[in-house]
Amino acid sequence: HAAPSLPTARAEAPPPRSPPPTQHPHALTCPLASGGCAMSFRKELSVSTQAPVGKKDLKKLRQTAADTFPALTAREVDALVPLGGEWSALKLKGSGTVLYQQTGKPPSLFDLEGRGDLWPTVYACWVWPHILPCLETHGPVTRHLVKGADLMLPGVIVPDGGLPPLPAGAKACVRAAGNALPLAVGALATSAADAAAGGMKGKGLVVVHVYRDALWSFGGRVVPNAGFGAEEVLACDDAAVDAATAALAGVAVSGAGADAAGAGGNDDDDDDDEEEEDDGAAVASGDAGSGAAAAAADPEAAAVSFLTSLSMDELLAETLKNAAASTLTDDKLPMDAADVYQKHMQLAKPPGVPLDAKRSSYKQVAKFFKAQHKAKLINTKEHKGEIKVLGLDRSA
Repeated sequence: HAAPSLPTARAEAPPPRSPPPTQHPHALTCPLASGGCAMSFRKELSVSTQAPVGKKDLKKLRQTAADTFPALTAREVDALVPLGGEWSALKLKGSGTVLYQQTGKPPSLFDLEGRGDLWPTVYACWVWPHILPCLETHGPVTRHLVKGADLMLPGVIVPDGGLPPLPAGAKACVRAAGNALPLAVGALATSAADAAAGGMKGKGLVVVHVYRDALWSFGGRVVPNAGFGAEEVLACDDAAVDAATAALAGVAVSGAGADAAGAGGNDDDDDDDEEEEDDGAAVASGDAGSGAAAAAADPEAAAVSFLTSLSMDELLAETLKNAAASTLTDDKLPMDAADVYQKHMQLAKPPGVPLDAKRSSYKQVAKFFKAQHKAKLINTKEHKGEIKVLGLDRSA
């Protein structure tokens, strides 16, 4: 426990759109205020296409993030969308939603309908709680939000100075009283002025994404602090919040921020990509050496040291084996090979260690799974170009 999107796997993102002067920046093209699609991630996510985001498109994504989330500083935007590292645009089956994810980290941003309307995931909100204006609610109310309900106005705690002066349709997040970290993002169903004039009755926020939904699960099921329970979110002391945020930042942001700082002076030099990859390899090699030194005293360090020392072909095989021994249980099969790779193998490796089939001899995820099938380590079936994993040899 880090715009307009690419409309298709290889298409460039459209140029960033600036809001008209009279429009609130968080209300950009948001279609939900009139009652639209509440909580969009109820069912398990399935990826239909996964495409790399090139440096040119990544710069556009960063600029749109800066336009869409004006509360972030330039440094925070650089950390949210670092130019270093590898990014993917993941288009979900059955919708136009596109997730933006840096390799080895939870998705930080999503475009709900594939039309250039950018939202932060809860993972991004936990690192930058001020990314959106925030409404506060009572702990018991969060039980309903976690189950998929929208936030009703009677459940909103109105601060002494009144609600933030937001229009209907503005993006906002929700946090529980006494807990600094948001648990949901959504769009206001009414303006702050109309809500106050109407006596705080009716629907307040149409929830799009919430802690414990399928997008949260896809990102690794992180619990950011002790206040986040299985069914509700309650108050948490400041020290615990700070510690959790720091821990999240260490996995989801610190490396990205370092990459961004390294690339910040060369934004216009597209030839730096190979140098950045070489630097990353050097860092991984150094980490492997220091991990080996600690391995004798720490079994977890030994496992990290072992994985960082592997070639990419070997790392792919080991993470598949680790996933089979942990999260990839028989009751989840059959499953698309792309989901096995993204949702299980990527989580079965140490943070900061890149897992990228393109850097292996297989070059493609599909070819890796075909090779494992040929070696009788897994059982797969291919239909219309899509590979499904039917079973695994757990004795291997």
